[in-house]
Amino acid sequence: MNRKSNISFCMATVALMSITAAVSVLNGNGSGLVLQKILVAPMFLLASESLHIYFPARREQKRSLARQAQFEFMNGALLGTFFVLAISKEVGSAWNVALNFSIFTSAYAITKIVWFIYRRKGHQQTN
Repeated sequence: MNRKSNISFCMATVALMSITAAVSVLNGNGSGLVLQKILVAPMFLLASESLHIYFPARREQKRSLARQAQFEFMNGALLGTFFVLAISKEVGSAWNVALNFSIFTSAYAITKIVWFIYRRKGHQQTN
């Protein structure tokens, strides 16, 4: 990463931590829980960055549908985990957490896969 990328990443981290803190406080979480949720933000960004390094965008046009589906489900799971850990108002039962996580991850991934197929078909028609 170059200097500009490092600064951008640091600013994104601070911004996400601030948003997470604001949402946690608005949800009525105690100070200890707010701090725990804030600390999830940098881990989420690092994991997201690592996932995008492993699945580079420049290779998306050559990527198979199965490989793209793998990326989208992993990315959806990462986002779902962040929302469950950092944004959700209260945890509730394990069943509710698992259900919300599964619904979010599946809806996100399926939407992104459909969009990938649509873009790929549109790109093939123009060639």
